[in-house]
Amino acid sequence: MFRISGGVGCFGPPGTVIVGVVVALTFCFGFGNVLALGLRLGVPMWIGPLAAPAVDLSVIGLLIGSQRLSVNGGPVEVLRAVRRLLLFASLVTLALSVAEPLIAGHYGRAAFDAVGPLLLIGWGEVALGLLQAMQTTVESPTGGAMSSRVHGCTGARPVPASAPHSAQHSDRPLARWCCTHTRCRDGGLGYWPQGLDVLPSSGRSNSMLPVRDWSVLILGPPSTRRREYFSMSAPPVNQPILDGRSLHLIDIVKFVKSPDRSAVLAESAIEKMRATVDLRNTLLAQGLPIYGVTTGFGDSCNNQISPDRAAELQRNLITYHLNGVGPIAEEEVVLATMIIRANCLAAGRSAIRPQVVQTLLRHVAAGIVPLVPERGSLGASGDLVPLCYVASALLGEGDVRYQGAVVPAASALAAEKISPVVLEPKEGLALINGTSFTTAFAVLAVSDAQELAFAAELATAMAYEALRGNTSHVHPFVHAAKPHPGQEKSASVVRTLLNGSALTLSYDEILMRLDPIAGRGHAVLDERIQDSYSLRCAPQVIGVLRDTLTWVEDWLQIEVNSATDNPLFDDLKGEVHHGGNFYAGHVGQAMDSLKTAVASTADLLDRQLARLVDERFNAGLPANLILPSADGEEQAGLHHGFKGMQIAASAITAEALKTAAPATVFSRSTEAHNQDKVSMGTIAARDARTIVSLTVRVAAIHLLALAQAVDIRGPERTAPALQRVHAAIRARVPLLDRDRRMDQDIEAVAGMIVNGVLRRAALGSPVNPQGAIALGVSTDPTRAVSETVSSL
Repeated sequence: MFRISGGVGCFGPPGTVIVGVVVALTFCFGFGNVLALGLRLGVPMWIGPLAAPAVDLSVIGLLIGSQRLSVNGGPVEVLRAVRRLLLFASLVTLALSVAEPLIAGHYGRAAFDAVGPLLLIGWGEVALGLLQAMQTTVESPTGGAMSSRVHGCTGARPVPASAPHSAQHSDRPLARWCCTHTRCRDGGLGYWPQGLDVLPSSGRSNSMLPVRDWSVLILGPPSTRRREYFSMSAPPVNQPILDGRSLHLIDIVKFVKSPDRSAVLAESAIEKMRATVDLRNTLLAQGLPIYGVTTGFGDSCNNQISPDRAAELQRNLITYHLNGVGPIAEEEVVLATMIIRANCLAAGRSAIRPQVVQTLLRHVAAGIVPLVPERGSLGASGDLVPLCYVASALLGEGDVRYQGAVVPAASALAAEKISPVVLEPKEGLALINGTSFTTAFAVLAVSDAQELAFAAELATAMAYEALRGNTSHVHPFVHAAKPHPGQEKSASVVRTLLNGSALTLSYDEILMRLDPIAGRGHAVLDERIQDSYSLRCAPQVIGVLRDTLTWVEDWLQIEVNSATDNPLFDDLKGEVHHGGNFYAGHVGQAMDSLKTAVASTADLLDRQLARLVDERFNAGLPANLILPSADGEEQAGLHHGFKGMQIAASAITAEALKTAAPATVFSRSTEAHNQDKVSMGTIAARDARTIVSLTVRVAAIHLLALAQAVDIRGPERTAPALQRVHAAIRARVPLLDRDRRMDQDIEAVAGMIVNGVLRRAALGSPVNPQGAIALGVSTDPTRAVSETVSSL
């Protein structure tokens, strides 16, 4: 009825051999011990061949059954008892194996054979341990896969988050098959299976990437990271199976950007949700005061109502919160909100019927997207105001986007033959009392910030070439002496991108050009032995962004797989608990930190651009990167090149820096001082996404100017990876040979950043005649690595 799969997806052929050997040994030991025991007891010999496989299969079935219980949310106490028993049996087995000569010598062989079944149990436990280590996935008869581990990297050995980055990645031969990085294991956006990540370079070769330093180049954007690398039976990314605990950030991003947005509830989630609804009804029948179910809301919680009026209370809750203001949230944000909310409710702690959440998912699949104003949420007591617009659409009320137009929700539901939801007690509160709107902004901001980090490193590498920079600033020794993982990674990427450049110099090369100072008391050097901070300290600036993204992703991964509702129902113990999981404090703090790191990166790029266009600091480039006029003196003085572009970049940077002020410190006591401490996480998350968008535009302007500088220096003199980036930009945006409008150029390059096009260009992906980089990526990690190395 259930089958085990997914092991080969992590370890590949070696894993298959290991499991085969262990299973074979299990049967052999079981057969031998049971047969020997039977002979000692005088049992007919034909019993042995039948008993041994039966016992083998029974034990392995029991072990796998305990795994199934953990997958489907079964009785935890029973599971733990079984696991403790089997662990004890394993320890006894180990002791008996060591003591075999002593037992056999003093008490006879029959005594040792009598404990043979314990050996069988022990070997079965070993087999299960290896199966679990290879991320067993249990599939239901309907084909729905339910991951037995919340996190995304199957088979990964646990690595402490505090461990050094270099310790979290090893150079073992099987590196291509299994990610051991805790951030990859936690489903982070910016990390790939080991061998596909940006690894810190310390001068030694990676076992999978024997070419020094090329091992650090990022292989593809987050949008190319596939869960197929981790689990052969993982569901298609455009149809997540929601269980409230295993939704990955990258899957949310892919989901909202996909034209096919179907998602389903896991069977385990449906069972759990039904159990809490039953508990809710039982408690209602007892006439107990339960917050938001048989009481008023907020400060009005001391007003108890009769159970027969509880449903009407939920509808009023939705109605009186429909007071949002400001711009309408982007469709991607609302879609992300809906899938996150559905997943949080799928945890089965909110006493909401599965069919309500399934209706929400039908809205998403049909492209029925509520119009949600951005402003009005405190980020505490949940995103009450924005989520009420989502709930209102479920009731068939309000306006929605549908098939490219804004229409009444009732019309869209009728067209899709979807019945409006009729709320039961607690269900309105369950829909709106969470952090899903805040988290949607945060997840999308992080997704773009991952690409932005690489774009900043790309721009820095091109700036080194345009300004004839000193590459010794990114030497591995410098950054190993201050081994922040993000800083080391950033320096490695810049160093890798510059490999083969004829425009940059190292400190040693500068020394070779200098005249000895011998016999002179003073000399003015023709070459600067170190560059300005905007080049020299770029890894230290971008590294802060990279390291911030690391823990921000961890926090968001927890948030999207949490029950952020109140109250929560424990169906196992028959209890209801009142708390404050709707408080978006972690998301708010994460976004305030991300804002600062991203805005600092914008300032870095703006300072690089300022040097690039200034003839006093740009190592011989023309002012504002103006090309000599083809018309000679007739056009001289009429064109201003990138002067206006630098002005725009400075203005955008200033806005990003201004918006970076923390929002979470502005808590306001409200709602009759019931909500007297609030997170303001929604404002922080909205601001974070805004700053990321602004900084992407600064990066786009800078990259356009750098492409112009490369044209002046000579593209053939640049590093091979940067030649490809330059060609990709030129395939979309022509050379600036005279003044023209460039706003569309900025948006074109901004799109190339967030869609990972420039990253793939650096990797050598082909450019089609229309100038778009091919999106195809091999699903075989080994092949992807080898193709990258050969292209470099």
